[in-house]
Amino acid sequence: MTTLPRLDRIALGVANPEDSLRFYRDLLGLRVEQVGDELHIPLGGTLLALIPAAPSERAKMQISFRMGSKEQVDEFEVALRRAGAHILSGPADRDGRRVLLVSDPDNYTIELYAE
Repeated sequence: MTTLPRLDRIALGVANPEDSLRFYRDLLGLRVEQVGDELHIPLGGTLLALIPAAPSERAKMQISFRMGSKEQVDEFEVALRRAGAHILSGPADRDGRRVLLVSDPDNYTIELYAE
C-alpha cells in the first residue's frame, strides 16, 4: 500500500435542501452547486455533498477516500477483511471506478475508491 487514502467526499443527509442552500451559500459564503437532487460544496480537495434524506437517515454519514489505484482498493479489502472489518459491498467496478464500502466501528459507511 504505497499511497495513503485521501479524504475526497463527505455526504450528509439534510431535511430541507433549500434551508441548507441558504445556510451554506448565503450565510457561510460557500460555493454551492446543484447536482441532481444533491448540493455539492467543494472544500479544497474534499467535496461536501448534502443529500435529501428522511429523518431516520439524517444521522447517517458516508465518508469517501480516494485511493491511489484500483489495485490498492483490492489490497485494502483483503487487509480489512483479515482484520475483521465489516465489509458492506465490493470491491466492485461501478461507473469506471473500483469501489469498496466498509462499515466503521460506529456503523458509518466508509467508501474506498479509485478511478
